[in-house]
Amino acid sequence: MCVIIVYGIPDKTSNKTIKVLLNKLIESIHGISELGLKEKLIPCHFPQDLIPRDASSEITILVVGLFDHPMTRTVEVRERLAISLESKVRELFPLSKLIQCQINYFDPRSGFAYSSKEE
Repeated sequence: MCVIIVYGIPDKTSNKTIKVLLNKLIESIHGISELGLKEKLIPCHFPQDLIPRDASSEITILVVGLFDHPMTRTVEVRERLAISLESKVRELFPLSKLIQCQINYFDPRSGFAYSSKEE
């Protein structure tokens, strides 16, 4: 399980572009089989910034809560994920001065709970 949070999306970004971005981010996750993540387990959030953002603003992608699996989610796998996510965002926001991606993982034994409702 993990959560993707993208900060700094330009203010005038359309809902259509956000949906395209969402699909591209999920494609990136699915493109790395070692992660073993399924689409319904990947919440993506695009919080609005209190500071006005234009097309050249910095964008930060955070992947938080990625469970630590030393045998499959190696440093190399996490690096591939970061590069893939950054490039997908760059495709849609080519004027951004800076796009960075940070992958933060944790051991779920340190405290984790969730619930889901089957549909």
